[in-house]
Amino acid sequence: MNYGKQIEKYLVKIDEGKAIAYSQFLLLLTSSELNLDVSNKDFEVRKLSGNAYRVISIAPWLRDELDKIVAEAPVDRNSAARQNNSHAYSVNGSMLLVREGASNPKVVMFDTDGKFSPESKGYTHALLVENRQNFISIDKTIPFVAEHCDISDTDMRSMLTVFTEGNAISNFLHKPFLSQFKTLFLLLDVDAGGLQITSNLITLLPDSHFVFLAPMNIRERLESVRAPAKTEAVEKAIRLGRKHPQLTHIAQLIYDTKRELEQESYLDE
Repeated sequence: MNYGKQIEKYLVKIDEGKAIAYSQFLLLLTSSELNLDVSNKDFEVRKLSGNAYRVISIAPWLRDELDKIVAEAPVDRNSAARQNNSHAYSVNGSMLLVREGASNPKVVMFDTDGKFSPESKGYTHALLVENRQNFISIDKTIPFVAEHCDISDTDMRSMLTVFTEGNAISNFLHKPFLSQFKTLFLLLDVDAGGLQITSNLITLLPDSHFVFLAPMNIRERLESVRAPAKTEAVEKAIRLGRKHPQLTHIAQLIYDTKRELEQESYLDE
């Protein structure tokens, strides 16, 4: 939590004579991470209604401490690390692993403006792979896609493989990189999570062309799964299928079979 920013919001209201949620303010200040010996005696307050109070005054020692905390409020991940709170901030940049055919992975680095290097020239399509094992076992994944999915040899030859690392692929910094491809083929789990990743990407790249890849016998594969999907997952899949036409068919299959399928099963061929 960014305590400085939270405290500042309360202090602004207090200085303007506005009501605050006093009990929540006191709870914030008594957090062990702030190490402040605070109690009700440090405040003069006037109740307005419910939990709404107007703070008339704050003990001078406490106001000084609060002003220091606000002044020291971190502005990025590095400065937050001084107070062991870097996890509250996004990393300054990003990275993606990509593979050209069966070659070893390369790293594409992104700065805070989404500028990336190195450039991936000569590729008009991208294959986005969600599962780490599928990405590692590219020598099995690529042949499976070519043989079992409805995709042309031409598209396969002009396709760069990108590891999505779950939903991390939908980071806004990746937009310039992903938007360079004519088609984004998505090899994701056939479940609510895979559909959610797709939904996030469609929102990020509304003008891009997406193809949710699945084996041509996906219904049979779903039906072979013994354990049914959770009701909440099936309902989520249907909602996403209604929201995005690209997902309607897969969502309907999940609903019809009440099953989901991990893409790692494709390696067991």
